[in-house]
Amino acid sequence: RSGQTLLMQMCIMRRVGVVRLLLARGADPTLLDQLSRTALMLASSYRGHHVAVIRLLLEDGRLPIDGRDSYGRTALLLACFTGQTEKARVLLLEGGADHTIGDNDGVTPLAMARQWNHHETVQLLEVRGQRQLMYLI
Repeated sequence: RSGQTLLMQMCIMRRVGVVRLLLARGADPTLLDQLSRTALMLASSYRGHHVAVIRLLLEDGRLPIDGRDSYGRTALLLACFTGQTEKARVLLLEGGADHTIGDNDGVTPLAMARQWNHHETVQLLEVRGQRQLMYLI
């Protein structure tokens, strides 16, 4: 009913070996569920600090890092919503996620992390924003 694929379910369950096998056998990580979420978005949003699944999906290279679901949320925003700092760090530093993209209501990853009192995630995003500003100057 949710439109989730086996790959999506294995990403949620953090089954690294199965995700690796499915990708190697041609599973399509770009498919969307009923809320237009990708496997990367689902892996980023569910609690648990296991980032290996996210790294596998990033290494696969087929997913747009800043893809948006039906609410305009990116994988980074979903990681920030649930306070998944390590996942946010991987999406930012290894995946090159854009931390300025907000959802359909304009809520950015930083605003989301602040709203839910995810202090470590807030700090990560503030540092990222300061580095980007220094780069532009």
